[in-house]
Amino acid sequence: MLPETINVANGKNDLHVDDEVACDNIRKNWNEPMFHDGSSSLMQTYFTNNSCNPINVQGDCGIVLYVQYTTDVWNDQDAIAGIAFARMHNIRLFIRNISHDYLGKSTGFALEVSAGVQVSEVYDYLEKQEYTAIGGECPSVGIARGYISAGGHSPSSSLYGLAADGISELKGIFANGSKSTASPSKNHDIHWFLSGVRAVVAGTLAHIKSLTFRIFPDFPVPSVIFTMPYAGILTNDEFWTMVDTWHSIMPNITDAGAYAYTFY
Repeated sequence: MLPETINVANGKNDLHVDDEVACDNIRKNWNEPMFHDGSSSLMQTYFTNNSCNPINVQGDCGIVLYVQYTTDVWNDQDAIAGIAFARMHNIRLFIRNISHDYLGKSTGFALEVSAGVQVSEVYDYLEKQEYTAIGGECPSVGIARGYISAGGHSPSSSLYGLAADGISELKGIFANGSKSTASPSKNHDIHWFLSGVRAVVAGTLAHIKSLTFRIFPDFPVPSVIFTMPYAGILTNDEFWTMVDTWHSIMPNITDAGAYAYTFY
């Protein structure tokens, strides 16, 4: 079965208002990563020419650049069947892990997780065991596939490096339908390719079904939020001078083992 994509905001924006309560709910949550679950909406709509954006409506509210059909993968056979169908009908296939996806495509003690597991679930589980992991800052980030294949930056990266550095084993299903396990000592070339080369390229090689990665003893994390004023308060030159100053001190923060994340 191939579920057809129906945009979350389709029929629920300023162009096609038919349920104002639903519209308000969509606008209120549109910038929350956890709201974008599945192929029906993307975290960054400019990757789809800003189509069907309920806050800043531009153009038609249709499928446009969204994926048209999806297949739900619950086991190996689902993945094998989906890959075989795409190959048989010469359909472009994009392997997606979980909802946190800007493009719409996701030694020591170790933990094995399956594709589709979000870092919030990993953190919650490990906290009870008094451990933590190198994972994304946002709770909706999926550990397997895109995050790992792109390297995997984390609030703990200044201490423990990138998430991809701690992968001891990956299990995947390849384009020809075969299954394989890769580690530094077995199929090491595949392990290297899937561990931080490039998210989009890695998705053309295999569907990552699970991976095993290092975990670390838990530790307390204090945090500070620094908000820069802008509209009606600072001039453009003053604002960008403040941004330059902030960027100049960030290396000192990370060198001290802390973490600095900026969102504009």
